[in-house]
Amino acid sequence: MDRSRVDAASAAVTEACRAVDAARAGVAADPGAAAARRELAAVLGAAGDVQAAHGRLTVALACWRESVDIMRGFAPADGRAREDLSAGLERTGDVLAAQGDLDGALAAWREGAALRDAGAGAGRERSAAATVEKIGNALVMKSALSAHQASGGAAMRSDPAWTLGAAGDALAAQGDRAGALAAYRQGLARRRAMAARDPANLGLAHDVAWRLGTIGDVLAAAGDAAGAAVAHREALDIRRGLAARNPDNAGTRQDLRWSLERLGDLAFGQKDFAAAVATFAEHVDVLRASPDAETRHEMASVLARMADALAALGDETAALAAHREAAELRRALAAEDRGDAD
Repeated sequence: MDRSRVDAASAAVTEACRAVDAARAGVAADPGAAAARRELAAVLGAAGDVQAAHGRLTVALACWRESVDIMRGFAPADGRAREDLSAGLERTGDVLAAQGDLDGALAAWREGAALRDAGAGAGRERSAAATVEKIGNALVMKSALSAHQASGGAAMRSDPAWTLGAAGDALAAQGDRAGALAAYRQGLARRRAMAARDPANLGLAHDVAWRLGTIGDVLAAAGDAAGAAVAHREALDIRRGLAARNPDNAGTRQDLRWSLERLGDLAFGQKDFAAAVATFAEHVDVLRASPDAETRHEMASVLARMADALAALGDETAALAAHREAAELRRALAAEDRGDAD
């Protein structure tokens, strides 16, 4: 990180701390004032966001927990307080899960989900559904991890590959990358064997590609860009074949786009700009084949990345063309959004 970014981050954190101090002073001056306590809760929530954005998750968690404790005094009678409290609990659960505290995360998510159930509206329903999905995933992780540990890491009898994959997710959530990789690789080996015995089974091929992508992501997070690229390339080759065999399947096309995105970003990060351009170009071709609002937004982003890679290669003409196409797409999408709002 360059010096200007370090200075900006430090200034943001300092300003957040000052805002919290000022809000605390307001509560101290009038402890019975509900408005002052609400203000402190809001400032603590915002300060937590700033701390989290700069990687200080432990401090962020402390801010959000204090904010949540204050907001519990206003909810559930106050609808706005319920929304703020459920949002704070959601953030708290996310950080606890990232730190490997699945029990703490489950408690926070469940409390937040209960508060959302008391509300109404499509937005709250979508948010509650997302929280329920997190709870379900965490429970699966806990169950699979317990089974995996109870077996001493040995394969489970019911569906070994699935159990090993879920155990890998749980280990990754707890920060055990080495253990997660071992579990993922065991599961991949089993799925490979099954796919080899049944090459016409597209579901097994899809599962092999998915597991390779997961391994690639873990390796990339651990700084092994070369190993990640190998895993993602194999996943991409499988997904190309699946897309060729089933070109009208939207899920297959989305998986193909996902692999291309990962490989393009890896190549760009490794300064292999020629490979990045080739991958981004294939990604754009896939997106052009099924234009809709979502793919056009994605295409604008990929074109901008491709333009940066082209510029790094010194091809200013092609870079400018890609930037212009990306800008035109964004203008058209913005105009459509304004039209929908009207």
